Amino acid sequence: MTVKKITSVFLALLLTFSALGVQQASASAKFADIPSSHEIYDELTYLSDFNVSSGYLVNGSRYFKPDNNITKSQASIMVINALQYQTLRLERSSFVDVKIGTTVSLYAERVRKMGYVELSADKKFNPNKAFTLNETSYMLANAFKLNPDKYSNEPIPYTDVPKTSKYYKYISALYHNGILEEATTIKPTAPVTRGKFVEYLARAKNKSFRINEEVQGVTSPENNGIIGKVKVTVDNLNVRSSANSAISTNKVGQVNKGTTFSVVEDKNGWLKVIYNNKYAYVSKQYTTYIEKVTEDSQGGTKPADKPGTTPTNPTTPSNNVPNLDLSIGKVEVTVDNLNVRSSANTSISTNKIGQVDAGTILYVFEDDGEWLKVNYNARFGYVSKEFTKYITKVPEPVENEEPNKPEPEEPAEVPDEIVPNGDVIGRVTVDGLRMRKGPGASYEAIDTLNTGDKVVVHSISKNWAKVTYGNKEGYTHKSYLKLLNQNGNVLENRIIILDPGHGGKDPGTHYSNYNEKDIVLKISNLVKQKLEASGANVLMTRTGDTYPTLQDRVDFTANNYGELFVSIHVNSADSTSAKGTETYYSITSGDMYKEDIDLATYINSEIVKNADMVDRGVRNYPFYVVRNMIIPSVLVEVGFISNSQDRAKLVDSKYIEIYADSIYNGIVKYYSKQ
Repeated sequence: MTVKKITSVFLALLLTFSALGVQQASASAKFADIPSSHEIYDELTYLSDFNVSSGYLVNGSRYFKPDNNITKSQASIMVINALQYQTLRLERSSFVDVKIGTTVSLYAERVRKMGYVELSADKKFNPNKAFTLNETSYMLANAFKLNPDKYSNEPIPYTDVPKTSKYYKYISALYHNGILEEATTIKPTAPVTRGKFVEYLARAKNKSFRINEEVQGVTSPENNGIIGKVKVTVDNLNVRSSANSAISTNKVGQVNKGTTFSVVEDKNGWLKVIYNNKYAYVSKQYTTYIEKVTEDSQGGTKPADKPGTTPTNPTTPSNNVPNLDLSIGKVEVTVDNLNVRSSANTSISTNKIGQVDAGTILYVFEDDGEWLKVNYNARFGYVSKEFTKYITKVPEPVENEEPNKPEPEEPAEVPDEIVPNGDVIGRVTVDGLRMRKGPGASYEAIDTLNTGDKVVVHSISKNWAKVTYGNKEGYTHKSYLKLLNQNGNVLENRIIILDPGHGGKDPGTHYSNYNEKDIVLKISNLVKQKLEASGANVLMTRTGDTYPTLQDRVDFTANNYGELFVSIHVNSADSTSAKGTETYYSITSGDMYKEDIDLATYINSEIVKNADMVDRGVRNYPFYVVRNMIIPSVLVEVGFISNSQDRAKLVDSKYIEIYADSIYNGIVKYYSKQ
């Protein structure tokens, strides 16, 4: 049984290894051989945001060639780009058939380092060899942390994959996670086509593309995971493989009035239910709850006081709703009867909110080495780390021993900055920064600077600053200096990049007629005006209703020699009680993250104070646009459009001005700190 996909998917494959600046577009617009009626159109359109493939250029037109076999190098490029990981540059190739410094080398070294490919005894990568289904299952199961060992004894329908095969558990993991179709045979040693690989990759990355996932260990409403029962109120209600009524191919059945379902999730107008022992989705508006389940004080379950209502727990704050997208990983519980607590303290008997048994999987949001803050029944709880083991952890990109010093293309107009002697001091923000004889990474190093060292800046040309350190004069990369004006105007000549989130076809989150993309553009324009009035050089990743991809925003910053980056967003949550301001940074450049924290803290504090917002704090999370910067970078979520109090401010011009003032003030405070 083949159930075709869902909403939008991923990108096409980067086969010709030419570095093209690809704007996001539909697959039909980008590839002449992928019309909107093509079976991989949705997946390819979705994946295009990740710049996974530029396809083949033939007589001026670009083709994807979905029926061609995918090669090992193409598969590696697609997966690394889909995961938005950095490539890996080494001084010496790990493979005898891959030349160091090539595009293939950058991706081959990364998949080797991450353990996504098997290593051969002859030390060959075989970049142009057709990639088999066995190899595909190994790569995707490891790259997307599907825990293949868990599926090593689970049955699969493929008669040509014996349990003795070393790839059995990887193929089983893909099947049981809705990535591989149900069939009698699957030809594990046969090459995978480019089109099929896109389908598998999209399903691995985005669950909305997956085929029905089998229910693991859920056999009755009393088991963990069931949140209630509903009864269908109409005839001919469609049952779907995904929560999307716009797709005809995701229908897996119909039910009539009076049918009952066990519910495992209630979200955004859709119920995730158990249908024929598999997960499926039905529209909530055509059902009514006949039973809901809540947690009692012993960690068991009991019916809610009133069918159709959601009970509240007095120990749980109203805004204590975990957003799984912000988790830092998943752990598996290793003992039975592990207490879940409302606080990280074993000496308080009244803080027990439940128990979990061995094998339970929990999402992790904080890890202090002793306690884990986890998602437990749609709220936060704490468990002892000692009795868990990580099965998934959000990886931090592996840095080269010496950061690659970018040599971006020259922007349209960036004048050199000539600095009167002593007017600008550069404080070094990383260890091991080279001071060189000339303005470029190829010049001989004459000294090494470390975090906290200060240099006198004489001039700046593009990314290179001419500096004096002690009695030595040389050049260093300005991205690793905090440039501190000494003339009384901390913002003069600083190059600041503002990033209004989303835009164009991507409205971001919304409520009624209010779209995130419009709100953040208003705020950004005002911040720009205020910064420019203080002498800063300000550029915006978009100035109208356009849609730059995430990589476009990163490239724009590099190509314009940005010195500081602020991405502005509006938040949303399933719970209307979630509210407040939070600001994110990412730890990717050694000690540089301390600058990110300073910037995030100043901006967040100003918004909370001036707009009277709930303080949700400053957090570390590897959002793409901040993770891929080598300058101080933060992402600001000014408020929740899903909350009535925050929303009233987000659509009020007076508060738009306050948000802009606060972000401006935060930047000023950051540069004022010497």
